[in-house]
Amino acid sequence: MGNLGFSWCFGAFGLLALLFSTSCNAFAQVQGFENEFAIVNHPETFLPNWSANVVSASSSRVFHAKGEGKNGSNALAVQTIGSFNAEIFTEIILGTFPSPAIGFYAKTKQNGSGTRPVSVFLSFSKNQGAEFQFRTQVGENGTFQNKNSEYAFFEIPIPQLLQSEAKLVVKIEVLYGLGSGSAARFLMDDFGLASSPMPRGQIRVLEKRLLNPFSVFLKMDQEIKGLAQEQVTLQGNSLSRLAFPTDSTFVLHFNEPIVADSQQIILQNVTAKNGDLTTDLSLEIRNDTISLGEVLIVGPERIRLSFSRFFDPAVTSQTSLYQVNGRSPVDILLMENLFEVELLLDNPLPLSQLHEITVFSNKGTNGKEGQNQKREIYYDDYLEAVFAKDSKTIQLIHDLELDMDVLDLERFRIADQDFTFQRLEVPDDLRVLSLSLNREMEENLQYLFSIPPRRSRRGIWIPGSKKEIVWDKTSPTLVSAIGIGPKKLLLTFSEPIDPVFASMPQNYTLGGKQPESVILQENPSQVVLVWEQSFLDQANYVLEISQIPDRAGNFIVPSAFPFLFKDPDRLVFKSLIINEVMAAPRDENILPNVEYIELLNVSQEWISLGGLSLANSRSATVLPADTLGPGGYVLLVSRTQASQFVEFGKVLGLTNWPTLLNAGDHLRLLDRTGNIVDSLLYSTLSYGGSAIAQGGYSLEIVNPYYPCHATSNLKPSLSPNRGTPGKINSVFDDTPDRIAPRLLQARAVGDSAVVLLFSKSLAADLAAAKLSFVPNLPLKNFSLSANGLSVIVTFGEELKEGTRYSIQVGNVRDCVGNLISPEHNEMFFAIPSEAVLGDLILNEVLFNPRTGFPKFVEIYNASGKYLNLRDWKLANLDNDGLVANRTVLFHEDQLVDPFSYMVFTTDAKKLKSEYPKGDAGRFVELAALPSYPIAAGNVVFLNPDESIKEHFSYSDKMHHALLKETRGVSLERLSASVQIEKPSNWHSASASEGFATPGYKNSQVYTEEGEFGIHVQPKVFAPDALGQQNFTTISYKMEQSGNLATIRIYGIDGKLVKELAQGEIWGDSGFYTWEGTDQGGRKVRPGYYIVWVEIFDLNGNVSRIKKTVVVGSKF
Repeated sequence: MGNLGFSWCFGAFGLLALLFSTSCNAFAQVQGFENEFAIVNHPETFLPNWSANVVSASSSRVFHAKGEGKNGSNALAVQTIGSFNAEIFTEIILGTFPSPAIGFYAKTKQNGSGTRPVSVFLSFSKNQGAEFQFRTQVGENGTFQNKNSEYAFFEIPIPQLLQSEAKLVVKIEVLYGLGSGSAARFLMDDFGLASSPMPRGQIRVLEKRLLNPFSVFLKMDQEIKGLAQEQVTLQGNSLSRLAFPTDSTFVLHFNEPIVADSQQIILQNVTAKNGDLTTDLSLEIRNDTISLGEVLIVGPERIRLSFSRFFDPAVTSQTSLYQVNGRSPVDILLMENLFEVELLLDNPLPLSQLHEITVFSNKGTNGKEGQNQKREIYYDDYLEAVFAKDSKTIQLIHDLELDMDVLDLERFRIADQDFTFQRLEVPDDLRVLSLSLNREMEENLQYLFSIPPRRSRRGIWIPGSKKEIVWDKTSPTLVSAIGIGPKKLLLTFSEPIDPVFASMPQNYTLGGKQPESVILQENPSQVVLVWEQSFLDQANYVLEISQIPDRAGNFIVPSAFPFLFKDPDRLVFKSLIINEVMAAPRDENILPNVEYIELLNVSQEWISLGGLSLANSRSATVLPADTLGPGGYVLLVSRTQASQFVEFGKVLGLTNWPTLLNAGDHLRLLDRTGNIVDSLLYSTLSYGGSAIAQGGYSLEIVNPYYPCHATSNLKPSLSPNRGTPGKINSVFDDTPDRIAPRLLQARAVGDSAVVLLFSKSLAADLAAAKLSFVPNLPLKNFSLSANGLSVIVTFGEELKEGTRYSIQVGNVRDCVGNLISPEHNEMFFAIPSEAVLGDLILNEVLFNPRTGFPKFVEIYNASGKYLNLRDWKLANLDNDGLVANRTVLFHEDQLVDPFSYMVFTTDAKKLKSEYPKGDAGRFVELAALPSYPIAAGNVVFLNPDESIKEHFSYSDKMHHALLKETRGVSLERLSASVQIEKPSNWHSASASEGFATPGYKNSQVYTEEGEFGIHVQPKVFAPDALGQQNFTTISYKMEQSGNLATIRIYGIDGKLVKELAQGEIWGDSGFYTWEGTDQGGRKVRPGYYIVWVEIFDLNGNVSRIKKTVVVGSKF
């Protein structure tokens, strides 16, 4: 075949064949890829004037896709892989076309289960030898995803500066995208040139979708000139505004919601960019059931979903309704508009990947359930670069022009810092956002920069993201050169280096020779040099380096680095440990207001520190060359702060210090090949409470010689200085660990497995473990988790609902050899039953606590069943009496035992101190409770779909009339079987129990009498007596319901004291209470009183019953 160099002119295929005339000088040049491809590589041509870097006869690289073009014709296809990106070349004759443009159809075909898209770029050159310029992306990031799509038309105008050329060479790049697994297959058909815009016939709608009840998204098969409001007709509604994210997509926003099951929208006189007119375009929008509308990534841990209809909050608030990449969210926020929700995630979403969102059968306010739906969304923050321009300026360069008028500068954040931002004007470039800080950033300190969502100038949503920011003006240095084979050197630099310069062999010289190749490593601070000659073991060499910058553009100082070639000694796990962490220093403390990490060498050998890495949950940095002797301490701090720690001992200043998160972080110490030497996980709980966590205390290792991971081995410093940098820890205790591991929890997972949670990390070898079950279960297998704290046990048969299974664990040891405690090796688990009305009830409420102490709500399982509290909610009522402010109690499975209690509060520790008799094992601490005002309010308890509702309207006036101080006194429910809304079913908790009974049996409980009739109990009571029942209960039990009854209290003189009931309809049984007060709420005198009851039965018979009761008084 000849080399590429001839212009081409072919008859058009497919749709374009119908659009262009037959004269080569007058119509667009079109390649339909119908003829066979020659299997040759560039510069030879596989079709006349078409070449590619690799053409294949199989379905790989660049190949001929027969029958996969438009309308069943042939097409050009590309399959990229990790080691192959396609480059396709063609030459075009511009001729006399005004405003020439390249146009073609393209689509993707799913290839495997990977998540990688492909990116497509076009660039132009005047001839084969010239440089390609004006590189332009086709579509956007994520346009060509790894899924099956329909052909869409794409048009790229010829750059203005090249339109005077007679001919041009076009390069088409198809690039392997970011993500995991395989990448999409790209197909292209009908590639042509004509005047821009190209003629394409009637406009068609490729996609139509309700984004929410007020907005409709439309995607056309070609670009249009625009649309005015008067061109849009929707019967019974009017357009509020139009948005055009691109020239082929637009969003219609209406003033009123679209609530009809089917809605016609008519677009009139729509003009394409090429001038073609479509006079009437009629669309039917179906909205008979609720469907998923717009999906927006707000940030790495948050996704916003919109629905086509207003949703039923009872259903939509359940976490089990959603999955993101196969996992349920940890929480849900329902927006007030009742068509949007936000999902809060525990696993941050990685950028440049597809993410799958699943919604299971939501329900709209029309009562109809929607279908299960899945949606894939590509996470792209449209940022080309984010960097510190100087010590007080951060610059963000976007792929899109921003709408600067809607920026919310207050939502930009730097983690654990008090920076504020102002926008600096950048003339003539709306892609650049320049932010001025209120104070300088510290040099070489890594900051976590949270970027909120933005919108492009055309209204495209730009997701928020988080980026590491470093103000870096320090040149990189070579820290270590270590042999990893007879011909290989592993180089470790002081910070991440520029991969382009670092991969150039000419930047390295050893003995006058350059390496054969340079291999970039996953660690951005490392490269491997491969040499032609073998190194001599224990020989000295000198490596010369130059022209290598860091990622901020600071070039290394040309230098000669002497090193001894030897195989590296691999550090033993926990031979060098993270011994102390100061994550949240305070300015007023004695120690410097600087983060630090202390390392301790617990081995008997000297350890070379150069090239080791310190990493946290977001980034890593490299330790400079140094050594540490046995028992030695070294403090790691930011390079610019090292001078403040000289008085404390050996200090290493690190470039690009990984800023520690105050709330919690995962620290790792890595050897030069990435193996973990030690790791440490801390959180606010590690401090024992938020007050210590915010008080500038360090966290210290108790026993540095302990070989296992254990949360109990990390405690806040007891030193008066609140830290002990460079010396023995204040909490040090090397007493051998003799604490036996305990079985903490057994939880059924699915139908045939259980997870066992232990108090300490177990030894990896579980071969000798003995597990026994009652009733007996056939054991299939069991496995230990990575952290050693849990064991997953799988059975050979399904577990039975409602059965209480007991498991006993024997012959299991922790990682230091302690045998499991025989007193704490047994637990039970169960498959829960479904709750019905009356199973779970509101049982006690403290809405007016003493100052400084928390409120609480207690629930009670009044059934004999094991019930699952996942997605149950506490709530209140709004001003219209509607359920509001829902708080989901558990997002994971959580069983409540039969006839047991559970207490929800905001501070379990303070609640226990206020009510020492309370069962703290039943306390559940929530971040917040719904608002329960101290004077009066509503407590609402709901099951997941809100078909079960307990509603308690409370008032401070419901307390005992003679109770002078109601603060700190709970209201207790007297009977689980009596209606919750009946005021007499609630009473003040007894003083003898401390005025509340959180987590155990109420101090005031009504027990139904077994005999028919009227009963008064107790017959003697003192209304003002502390520690005793200060009211009496008047109960009834009838042979049939429906009787009318009146109850009055009389004095022995016959005068009416109080009326408790007047003509009330009775059920089979019930009760009333009398607190020893008259009709005005005043305490009655001590003495005898008559309880008079009048009953009219269904046959008209009247019964009158008298009982006596004695009111006493305290002395």
